[in-house]
Amino acid sequence: MKQDNAVEQAATPQHNNNAVAQPLAAVDRSRMALPLAVLLAVPLLALNLRPAVTSLGTVLNDVQLDIGMSGMLASVVVAAPVWCFAAGGALTWALRVRFGTMRTVAGALVVLGVSLAFRVAGNAYVLLAGTITACLAIAVLGTLLPAIVHAAPPREWATLTGCYVAALGSGSAVGALVTPQITDHTSWQLGASSWALLAGAGWLAWRVAGRNFPERPAPVGAARRTGPLSLKPASTAWALTIHFGLTSGFTFSIMGWLPSMLLNRAAVPPQQVAWLFTVAMALGVPIALRVPKWARRCKSQSGLALALAAPNMIAVAGLLLVPTYAPWVWAVGLGLGMPAVGLALTTISLRADSNTDTAAALSSMVQGIGYAIAGATALGVGLLHSATQVWEWPLIALMLVLCGQVLTGMIAGLPVTIRSGPRVVELMFPTIPQQRRG
Repeated sequence: MKQDNAVEQAATPQHNNNAVAQPLAAVDRSRMALPLAVLLAVPLLALNLRPAVTSLGTVLNDVQLDIGMSGMLASVVVAAPVWCFAAGGALTWALRVRFGTMRTVAGALVVLGVSLAFRVAGNAYVLLAGTITACLAIAVLGTLLPAIVHAAPPREWATLTGCYVAALGSGSAVGALVTPQITDHTSWQLGASSWALLAGAGWLAWRVAGRNFPERPAPVGAARRTGPLSLKPASTAWALTIHFGLTSGFTFSIMGWLPSMLLNRAAVPPQQVAWLFTVAMALGVPIALRVPKWARRCKSQSGLALALAAPNMIAVAGLLLVPTYAPWVWAVGLGLGMPAVGLALTTISLRADSNTDTAAALSSMVQGIGYAIAGATALGVGLLHSATQVWEWPLIALMLVLCGQVLTGMIAGLPVTIRSGPRVVELMFPTIPQQRRG
């Protein structure tokens, strides 16, 4: 025990001096316990990451009828969030270096709330512009959250990660469930814009929790020496990036097009489509709560990546071969595989070494480039459907995406530690070997 404490105390100077903008105070992590404000704020921030997307997807038909949005523009609106996540994820590292974690997160929440409130106040192009700015803000939040969680003490890490991943999935389900109810009693404009209130609640919670996230300036040159391109081994970082991209591409394709698949391919009555879609989004939440604990207990996460992809493969095969046989089974299968995105996000923290900057750089790479891959996937599925007017070819493409997801997930799940490249500060403070979480 004394030896372990000595190792952690020896690691503290390095942790302080390598930081560009540390999200947690520089204290002895073995004694630090996360305050209630942090335990509430982080899931609330994660809850803001999906309703802006799923809320619009559930009322897309109403939007098209009301403002005359074309099918091509609707495909762009469905795919645009993912491209925005790519651009925002790539820019987050620079924003964090320039403004720090506290101000970057607070600013992103303000942009998110304003964008959601005003994107419904005009024509289709105003809606597209508001969706783009909202999703850029979401990208910044989503990229910084793994780095914030990574800085938590080992005992609190699994709990905080589980809440974060579960809240991410819950946001999808809540956005899909609540928005149609609001729309039915008022209008699609109010249903889609009401999520600005959630962004406001997140901003208030972060302001309170931010008192427990003091930041200290980095030494000159640290920001230039640490970044996504300095990560080693590059093969593991790229495998995780591609895995996240394929997983997210599949997820966003399902989020955007599952209602249409159920309606047109599986012949589900229109009044049941919304409920099946909600079930698909909600089923992954309890599994998402357990994924970080399962991932932490496994030396390799390769098997878990395969297990989470299997229900999706069965569901896609069912929709392709026997779509009308048991549509609810296919919806359940898609829901059970949704936590695969949570596993990819959890793996960022598991693969990164103990330096928070490494986790931030890895998260920026994985989500920046990964979401670009996801955007190409989601757009490709939509355009393939528009070109063929059937769902067979898009489903075949999604099955190929799942095969790639499994392959890259098995590589990224191998127990390899990703570290940043050589930095000036490492010459002053030798690297302390990373201790396994738990």
